[in-house]
Amino acid sequence: MGKNERTQKQGKKKRVKLGMMNRYRWIMVALQVVALLIVCKLFMNTIVHADGWNELAKSGIRDSVVIYPERGNILAEDRSILSANIKVYSPEIDFNSESFKADTLRKYIDSVVERVTEMDPTQNPKELKEEILTRLDSFVVIKKHNTRVSKIDKDKRGPADTFKRYGKWRKVKLLTNIYNEDRQYLLKCKFFNVTGGKYTLTKNPTILRRRPFGKLASQCIGATKEERVGNNKTVFRGETGLERALDTLLYGKNGWGSTVSSTKSLTTWEVEPAQRGYDVVTTINIHMQDIVETELEKMCQITKSEWATAVLMDV
Repeated sequence: MGKNERTQKQGKKKRVKLGMMNRYRWIMVALQVVALLIVCKLFMNTIVHADGWNELAKSGIRDSVVIYPERGNILAEDRSILSANIKVYSPEIDFNSESFKADTLRKYIDSVVERVTEMDPTQNPKELKEEILTRLDSFVVIKKHNTRVSKIDKDKRGPADTFKRYGKWRKVKLLTNIYNEDRQYLLKCKFFNVTGGKYTLTKNPTILRRRPFGKLASQCIGATKEERVGNNKTVFRGETGLERALDTLLYGKNGWGSTVSSTKSLTTWEVEPAQRGYDVVTTINIHMQDIVETELEKMCQITKSEWATAVLMDV
């Protein structure tokens, strides 16, 4: 290898090295600019605009927030539940979920309809499928329109270039007031376990006051009325029967706290926790009660009476 060739190769290496160093310098300059911008933004938020941010944070904070208790249960003599609060769910498919894909739902819609109608035989499979597809098609049309509008500069938008609300087309309700075990069974449907269907089923939990034995001793147990309180919460107060007579024991005692801001949202900090209502044990024997009510109903039918009374004694 001649001297000139070695010199050319060394010169080429130097140029490559110099080019790499220049690129590294530009990268370092860019990183320094980004860091400077972050520092400037931090300074503006914590020093210059600190008062405004503090006022915004305080606007959502309340010094005193009522914490409502859970109502106690009414029990039979053997501790069977006669009346209690239960959590139920009304699951919906949310088309606007980030993970949702319309093509996936269309592919597995038959399995969804089959699972829902199995759990609720009162629903018509054909009508349910049409309902889901109708809402889905309407949602897709609105989403395409909104996507098109979002790509147009605000100054260039015409009268037809306005965002549309999804409204009722965003979700489709599958079932109403089902228990958590049923919701878990619904989630085993194939659509909710594949890409495009995962995490699209909403919970929509609700608290209800229920009597597991239905009409058994219903007049004695009584009824409750719902009261809407803060933050969309529902509490129950006794209206008739034992629910009303023992309302102060069953209701419990309100607690209180204050709202504090966290990194994501406002949360309630408990100062004095709510006290759950007492569980009240009655002398009602569900087996004897069932026998007596059944016999009374038979005699009312035979004698064509409007009502009847029986006294059951333990002797």
